[in-house]
Amino acid sequence: MASKIVWSTQAEETFDKITDNLLEKWSEAIAVKFVQQAFKNIDKIALFPFSSPAFNDYPDIRRCIINKHVSLFYRIKDDNIELITFHENRRNLDELKLDE
Repeated sequence: MASKIVWSTQAEETFDKITDNLLEKWSEAIAVKFVQQAFKNIDKIALFPFSSPAFNDYPDIRRCIINKHVSLFYRIKDDNIELITFHENRRNLDELKLDE
């Protein structure tokens, strides 16, 4: 049975920002491809929450690589999966806000 996916405000904002950037700087086709990749991975996480490795010093947070440019950070809380944030991989990991 799939776990319930809960989007944090930060996850919604970073997802929208990445999608908007792709639309502005690349094309609708690239943005659509990213959205499809993201939701395919979110569906996988809902079915297999432990499929992504724990992230560095945060054993309760997992990192799912959406594509070579973007990662998704999430945590498992009871029967829910909380999507924390989407992160552009070219940015410094020190910029991550994972403690919300």
